[in-house]
Amino acid sequence: MKKTLPLLCALLLAGAFSGSAARADYTNSIGMQFNNIPAGRFYMGSCKLSEADKEANKKRKFMGLPAKGATCPSGAGVDDEAIDVETPQHEVHIRRGFRMGVHEVTLGQFKQYIAEVGRDDLLSDDVIKYNRNGDRAPVVMVSRHDAQRFIVWLNKKEGTQAYRLPSEAEWEYAARAETTRHSWGDAIGHNRANCDGCGGRWDD
Repeated sequence: MKKTLPLLCALLLAGAFSGSAARADYTNSIGMQFNNIPAGRFYMGSCKLSEADKEANKKRKFMGLPAKGATCPSGAGVDDEAIDVETPQHEVHIRRGFRMGVHEVTLGQFKQYIAEVGRDDLLSDDVIKYNRNGDRAPVVMVSRHDAQRFIVWLNKKEGTQAYRLPSEAEWEYAARAETTRHSWGDAIGHNRANCDGCGGRWDD
């Protein structure tokens, strides 16, 4: 069974760029907007003891040694809601600037791909059911394989090989915008996140 997932990360145009580090918009032929993201460093991950750390501390306690705390090189507080795969916190160096999509790939943009390459097979009952918020909404129920095929089509259409999905580090670096959780702040509200139960709408 082919795994499906929302195409949550907007496709990005990779590579170095020149000029000011300030963001400068770029729009491609199908209306996708991109912002320049400068190279830099940031702390990725969360400060929390993993289950392995907790087990190690049990042994340290038995041996009469002091327990070790969570690794927090950024100086941030411990995040009790973090999961093990988010630990340990570590510094990441983004060595080259890149361009990141301002918005997720929209249903309308994905429909254009389907129409141009004749991929009616992508219009499953689930795709139709879960993509009911209009052409401006982020497309969902797209497998990673089909996301990559969309990228192949987009590169050919634009005459480049620059489009790709962002790495996890690039996505987090671009999305943080020097805030604690999201680029707009801590709260998830109207038109802020594409997730079940968030109450977001994409029709305005």
